[in-house]
Amino acid sequence: MENPFATIAQKLESIEAKLDRLQLKPAPTPTATTDRKMTVPEVAAYLSLPEPTIRTFLHKRKIPHSKVGRRILFSQREIDNWLQSQHRKTSDEIQAEAQTYLNRRK
Repeated sequence: MENPFATIAQKLESIEAKLDRLQLKPAPTPTATTDRKMTVPEVAAYLSLPEPTIRTFLHKRKIPHSKVGRRILFSQREIDNWLQSQHRKTSDEIQAEAQTYLNRRK
């Protein structure tokens, strides 16, 4: 008959070895996403906007895109960068910039 404590000790060693291997693996970085290409319906869903709004942005050349033949494609990375550039400043941010400008002018 096998010693139950020896069995538990072996299983614990196995678990520890697996945990050590997991800790050695580098964690996946969220910024290392692939630059996936999206269509108009996919971008509309991604931005939670109606498709006609996306098409209006296309017509007015307000959103970055590529055209391959008749297909319109969007780079997810470019859409994310475009979204960041659409940031509107708050009143506090505008006030702080104005104060900084006035302080430099003195």
